[in-house]
Amino acid sequence: MRDIRLVNVCKSFGPEKVLTNYNLSVSAGSFFALLGPSGCGKTTILRLLAGFEQVDAGNIFLGEQEITDLPANERSINTVFQNYALFPHLNVFENVAYSLRIKKVAKELVEQKVLKILQTVHLDKQVYKTIDQLSGGQQQRVALARAVINEPDVLLLDEPLAALDLKLRERVLVELIELQSKLKTTFIYITHDQDEALAVADQMAIMNHGGKIEQIGAPSDIYDKPKTVFVAKFVGNTNIIKGVLQQVAETELQVNLEHIDQVLTLKRDQVVRDDFERKFVFSLRPEKIILTKNPEQLIGYDGMVTGQVVSLIYHGKSTLYRMRIGDNLIMTVFDQNRSQNGLNEAEVGDQVYLHWRSIDIVLLED
Repeated sequence: MRDIRLVNVCKSFGPEKVLTNYNLSVSAGSFFALLGPSGCGKTTILRLLAGFEQVDAGNIFLGEQEITDLPANERSINTVFQNYALFPHLNVFENVAYSLRIKKVAKELVEQKVLKILQTVHLDKQVYKTIDQLSGGQQQRVALARAVINEPDVLLLDEPLAALDLKLRERVLVELIELQSKLKTTFIYITHDQDEALAVADQMAIMNHGGKIEQIGAPSDIYDKPKTVFVAKFVGNTNIIKGVLQQVAETELQVNLEHIDQVLTLKRDQVVRDDFERKFVFSLRPEKIILTKNPEQLIGYDGMVTGQVVSLIYHGKSTLYRMRIGDNLIMTVFDQNRSQNGLNEAEVGDQVYLHWRSIDIVLLED
């Protein structure tokens, strides 16, 4: 296994600069997700890694080998496309065996390797079916099997589940995780779907509209400890709360949170600026908030504000509430519908109380 790196890569299409001095390192054997909005350059990165496009400047390395100018067919990198790109005139076995036959691998070894990988992706009962006899999920697994049959160092997946319905997508996500765990191949998963990225990846990078990486880390860190306003808003839902500096002490700062009448204490080493600007921005995830219809004293919850239910969307296992706080702040709250005694009884227009813990409020770089 080898890691893969892009170093100071630049790429333009005509006058449009897509990537400028772009750097990315993906560890060998990891399941890495590259997440960002449409048009941020994710697919361009995939095509550069695969060798389908050439960089304008910069370098690409696979382990210690520079592959910047290496043709696509000489790179130990395979791709699974959004449309699968299967051969409709070949059956499952022959689709997967195609690259081995091109390399003139011995017939016995071809059969051994193909049957083994088809068993791994749970297609051992569909070996000789034609492509049009398979479901969407089965076709996706054929594409995966064909891509990994040659044991590449890196497998690129370009929006691989976009054509599947929700339930099938969830099932294939589980199968992808299991497959990567078995093969130990480096997977780079390109997507704009945050739920997919959070589900499959052990490391992920978040790109903004300008093609820059905002944050790299484990999914739990990206979600629970977003560094910027963009990451907090793009990955999941959040409440953005502004604060104004109230007092500076030797080891800490006192910040007054606007509209919710709470003073938050920050340690000075949390603030990565020397001038301690007067304005701060924070993230508070909707599921971190507890709601009640009475101003109860909840153990461990040191923040509370009164709100009015503006709207609600029932999702079965949860309900999304939008709350008006004062005149200028709308906050969202997820309630898990576990209790019949609390907010589940609230209707639009009701007054409720929002409770949270200060440790769940995350300081952001604006």
